[in-house]
Order: sequence, then C-alpha cells, then structure tokens
Amino acid sequence: MTLRAPTSAAVLVLLALSPVPTQVGAQTTEPRPLTTEEAEAYQMGLELAFACSPRRHNRATDSQSTIRRGPDAMPGTAVHFRSIDGTYLVLEEYDEDLDGHCLVFGWFGGPIEPGRYRIGRLAMSTVEAQLDVGEHSFFSMSAVRRPDENAMLVVESGSLEIVTIEGDGVSGTFELRGFLVDGGGRNRTRDVTWAGSFRAVRGEA
Repeated sequence: MTLRAPTSAAVLVLLALSPVPTQVGAQTTEPRPLTTEEAEAYQMGLELAFACSPRRHNRATDSQSTIRRGPDAMPGTAVHFRSIDGTYLVLEEYDEDLDGHCLVFGWFGGPIEPGRYRIGRLAMSTVEAQLDVGEHSFFSMSAVRRPDENAMLVVESGSLEIVTIEGDGVSGTFELRGFLVDGGGRNRTRDVTWAGSFRAVRGEA
C-alpha cells in the first residue's frame, strides 16, 4: 500500500491551512507542539487528501452525507471508490470558491462488507503490521476551509458502521475523535469529536 500526495489544485487550496482555529465541537486545550507520532499522522493524513475531488463531488447528486460537530452540521455528498491502494469513502461539499469540507475514510484491506469497523490513527508501522496479519481498520482525515474556519483534523480513533451495501450504494454511520492542527502544521490545538451518516454512490478513482 502506497499513500499518495495530493495532486488536485482544488485540494491544495482546501488544505492551505491558516492559524484560524475552529470553536465548533471542540474542547479548548492549550496548544502544544506535535509529538513525533502525531506529526506522522498529520503528514499521512495530508496524503489521504488525494481522494478529495470537487469535480467528482458535483456529479454525486444522488448521494447524501451529514457531519455533526456539536451544534454544527455540515451537509454534503458521499462517494466510494476502489483504487489499487484500497477502498475510499469521501464525504465532501464545495462552493464556487472551493470553500467547503472533505472527510476521507481509507480502507486498505479487501472488499468492505456490512459491519462495524474500528478507525485507527494513521502510522506507517500500523498500516504495515495490519497488512502482514490481514487485520485492518479504517483510517481517516478531514480538512475544512470556509470564511469562518480553516483547519485540518487528525483522526486518532473511532468507528465506522456499514449498514447497507445495495448495488452501487453504501450507507452507514460513523463517530470519530481526534485533534485539530494549526496552520503551520506544528501544534495540536483542540481535541474534537465528530459523528455523522452517509448514503454514498460509486465514484471514479
């Protein structure tokens, strides 16, 4: 399994982080430098961002997703696709200025089936160990860019439940926990908890 760096100009705009923090759905904590393990998860999360695609999002009109962050909810589309690396589930929404959000779930095992899956923190050692023993978890990251918010979420844990797989459609729910990283990619600023649901359609890799 080889993670890829972001290539879409739109995704690079989405991930052009600034020091503006988000208050929604967050627990205030004192900013501190990332540990070596947290920095690795942050960098590998950036590589998952290749799955974000405003063009594909515009074609997924028959899908639906909701990300709940405390009193705030972000609606959008949802697509799933399989590439040579694995299976990806992407919840996203963009406007004409490419402001919006993108939440990526990556699965590097075999075909997904209905059931409850663990979400783990991204680390190359973890990915390689899972491949060796054939036991897998989902990995995840998210970026939000809009006038009042600009942040990247590093996901540390959680779960994703695939409720139905019918034809090209996949539906389910998720809950995840992680932390926000400042614009310089150096400091852990706030701990957050997100949850939501999706009804995804098949998209292109």
